[in-house]
Amino acid sequence: MDIERIVEDSLKVFSVQSIRNGPAKKYKGIYISSNTLSKHGIEVPECNSRRPLLLLGGTSIPISDRKEFLAFLLESGFEVASIENSIGGPFDIFINPKKERPKSLQDFIDYLESSEKIARIDIAAQSYSAFEVIRMLSSDPLKYKKLIGSIIFINPPGLNDNTGFLRHCFRFLWHHVTKGYYRMSLDLFGIGNSPFVKDKTRKKEFIKREVHGITTWSFKSFRNLVRTLREVNDIVKFKIENPLKVLCNDYNYDINVFLQNEDQILPVEITLHKIRNLLPAQNIKVVPGGHNDLFFQKWQRCSFLNFLKDVRSRY
Repeated sequence: MDIERIVEDSLKVFSVQSIRNGPAKKYKGIYISSNTLSKHGIEVPECNSRRPLLLLGGTSIPISDRKEFLAFLLESGFEVASIENSIGGPFDIFINPKKERPKSLQDFIDYLESSEKIARIDIAAQSYSAFEVIRMLSSDPLKYKKLIGSIIFINPPGLNDNTGFLRHCFRFLWHHVTKGYYRMSLDLFGIGNSPFVKDKTRKKEFIKREVHGITTWSFKSFRNLVRTLREVNDIVKFKIENPLKVLCNDYNYDINVFLQNEDQILPVEITLHKIRNLLPAQNIKVVPGGHNDLFFQKWQRCSFLNFLKDVRSRY
């Protein structure tokens, strides 16, 4: 049985009014329930039934790049859901992620609650998707309090007061692309410092996946530069510290952070400095790895799964 095929076959197209009186925007979404999984011989524990993990990707990470991680979660006994907003092409200059992504998220959660009759949702928001979650919750925090059990932000931006547009672009081009290929070249000849550099079989797979991740993310980022630059501008301007304080302290949302300490884009020490003043230690998990490792590598998925189980066990 190909679980990734189940993910592909479960995709649906939705539309939402992204701007008042503006044209409807389409987005893709999936919800894979315990009933669907039982038909394929995968049993979901009762405690996970009608309680999906809603996995959101960051900039330029479509569901096709998330499906392996989604399959891992399905095999681990979780229902999953996910949405994907259009990346678009070079001439799709009217895409506005700052407005469209929160609208799509709100529309999809309303669909899960009304049409799929889900009981609770846990959200795992990677990188830039933290913004749409925070914006949606901040717009009506009481509306979602009973429905959303927990939130895990994976390598979230918006906590660095000293970043800027050019600096963020430089980190992407230098630390992610240029240095990423350079490190993989060193690992190929056995002189790098990747985790499996001395294990030939695992090293080969690690390098292949890392190169694929660098190339895929870079290509999709450059495919629609207008959209990407709008996201970068949003990343360096929108600061999430105060909205997080309000959601945690005033509305008692269960917010957690999963960080990877070799993040090429967002310096983890800066994120940790801010997060430690906002959240208790049990709500923070730091593991090795890079910005998009959960999607393009395998080696830290079990760490995330264990953290997810710990978070869910609190209520």
